[in-house]
Amino acid sequence: MEPDHLTGIDWPELQNSKIEPENLPGFTFVGQHNGDSYKMTVKEQVEYDPEKYFVNIGTNGREANLTYNEILGEINKKWNFDET
Repeated sequence: MEPDHLTGIDWPELQNSKIEPENLPGFTFVGQHNGDSYKMTVKEQVEYDPEKYFVNIGTNGREANLTYNEILGEINKKWNFDET
């Protein structure tokens, strides 16, 4: 069973999909932060740096700025997907 903060993610759908940059806002995935796994949700693209996205980490109001490639890297680590 997944920890509460990781529920609500459709793993099989994620595995079979291609994630385009324009589809990232609202996207939820599991990522690592300070050595722990958290449910992360992409909020929006950073206006002053369009290569990055605001990402909510967990439920405590933490936020990070991650690039598209960093987000895909976190997803690939979870699933051991090939990077394509």
